[in-house]
Amino acid sequence: HCRNRRFYRLVVMRDKADALTDGYIEDLGSIDPMPNKDNEILVALNIERLKYYMGKQVPLKGSAAPILGMYS
Repeated sequence: HCRNRRFYRLVVMRDKADALTDGYIEDLGSIDPMPNKDNEILVALNIERLKYYMGKQVPLKGSAAPILGMYS
């Protein structure tokens, strides 16, 4: 376990969160961008849920688009 190691979570957030919520709706997966001992970058995605939100045209923000290989 490394404290300063990068780790990305792909989540669905509300556009505007109020004081009672944190804006978090659903976790769609995670990405560990540092290659492991076999030189693999580990990605865990719930593809069905990702396709659902993309079908609803939920915009990709932050570093989500480049990580997924999509550019706007």
